[in-house]
Amino acid sequence: MNKEKKFLLAGAVAALLLGGCGDRQENEGKALYEESLELGASAADNAAAARAEELLQRAAELNYAPAIFHRGRGMLRSPDADVQKSGFEMLQRAAGAGHAEAAYHLGLCYDRGVGTDRNPVLAVRCWQQAAAARWADAMVVLGMAHANGYGGLERDMGKAVEYYTAAAEAGNPAGAYSMAVCHDRGAGVRKDAAKALDYATQAAGQKHAEACLFVARAYMEGYGGAPQDCARAIPYLKVAVKAGNEVALLELGKLLFDGHGVKQDYPGAVRCFEQAAARGNAEAFCLLGACFDRGLGVAINPAKAAVCWKKAAAAGHPRAACFLGKCVASGHGATRDLQQAAKLFAFSAQQGDVLGAMEYAACLMKGLGVPKDCAAAVEIYRKYAETGNPSAMFHLGNCLESGAGIKADPEAARDWWRKAAAAGHMQATEKLAP
Repeated sequence: MNKEKKFLLAGAVAALLLGGCGDRQENEGKALYEESLELGASAADNAAAARAEELLQRAAELNYAPAIFHRGRGMLRSPDADVQKSGFEMLQRAAGAGHAEAAYHLGLCYDRGVGTDRNPVLAVRCWQQAAAARWADAMVVLGMAHANGYGGLERDMGKAVEYYTAAAEAGNPAGAYSMAVCHDRGAGVRKDAAKALDYATQAAGQKHAEACLFVARAYMEGYGGAPQDCARAIPYLKVAVKAGNEVALLELGKLLFDGHGVKQDYPGAVRCFEQAAARGNAEAFCLLGACFDRGLGVAINPAKAAVCWKKAAAAGHPRAACFLGKCVASGHGATRDLQQAAKLFAFSAQQGDVLGAMEYAACLMKGLGVPKDCAAAVEIYRKYAETGNPSAMFHLGNCLESGAGIKADPEAARDWWRKAAAAGHMQATEKLAP
């Protein structure tokens, strides 16, 4: 046998031997990895947990990609920057070995700057690698990247929809919910409420919190062909609440408060509002303040009501600012201060709250906490009267009757009172009585 043939034969044998070693190594790594997961899932003490970690480490040392990824992802949760960097490097190894989920999480590292410097372009490349391997979560974030023109991509809603659709077809709830939003808004597809509800229902079936809230609101509002039935919204809201969605918590509280779809339950509503308020939700503070003010589900406590409204107003809630203004104007649960009350009413009015606008106009008309300015008050009344607000119609009629801030016109005054009375304003009806 000549040297060339011997060399080729030796190479073939070496390849077979190395291939066999590679297979054995992978099988051993897989066995150790699976044993680690099984032991970790049932670990009853520190010793068992340590043993599971040891097995995982050994599997990673055998270059078993799932073990490398699993270990690297665990290291990324560490508060230590050096440990995070090591975890990032392990994800790089796993992704380099073709592990799709590792590529997806590697993209998240680049996106958020965890274990490495932030790099949107590399984030997108990692997600493209994972999406090419049909990893559905990567399809969703890649769709978002196209929708927002992120990581060097041009903004392209059509491309975003392609990725969302592929993810939804793969059974991914985030992909289905994204398609629901697209059809709801007409973004990248024709606006279609029925399709939006279908996709949201698909995602809600997998307990996707935002999708559950979407479906619940569809039943509350009769959207997308759903019957208007608050009772059918309740189970979806409860799933979203369990997942930690504070908006769903607030909506459930409102239904309990009003008795829509369920038996009216003020204490239950208060509990929902308190939980949402604990997360800083401004509307929850506003509603909780109303409960304390009126004694609904809790004992009447004007001071607590004022505190709740103060927190909501500080977060920019216009109706809460109006309610707090009333407390401050009257000294009800708060120190009386007409100037502060006027400021609160003005803020509420600037944010478009009609009740706050009416209160601020009253301050201007009477000079309470601000210089008297009847003409400015008339402009506020006119603005809201022309949009159909009964209170504004009534007060504009009063100004026209007396000539306060505007030229007196008794007939025009009666016209506005008639409109207000037709809208159910009792004082306007009394004005028109013989």
